[in-house]
Amino acid sequence: MTREEILSATPEWLNEQAAKIMGVEKEFWNSVYNVRHAYELEEKVKESGLIEKYIYEFIDIVGFETIYYDGPIPTDKGMFQIAHATPEQRTKAFLLSTGPDN
Repeated sequence: MTREEILSATPEWLNEQAAKIMGVEKEFWNSVYNVRHAYELEEKVKESGLIEKYIYEFIDIVGFETIYYDGPIPTDKGMFQIAHATPEQRTKAFLLSTGPDN
């Protein structure tokens, strides 16, 4: 799937794809609504060595903002957006970072 298709996909499809990658049955998986499952996706990213790709996708999805003063400094709003990202946003970043071209 393309980036645009993943970003506009239904929660059910996102969850199904994440479950496939995680090797779990979709009936027992709900990374789109369950933050604990979304955090497990992030652990999988770390284990797979795709942290940089995940972070790039994640900050793009949450709309992370930075200011520049002798280098990038996250704004308070940007940090809030990261801390309060939804499980669905985390799942989308996971799928984008672990896609077939990675």
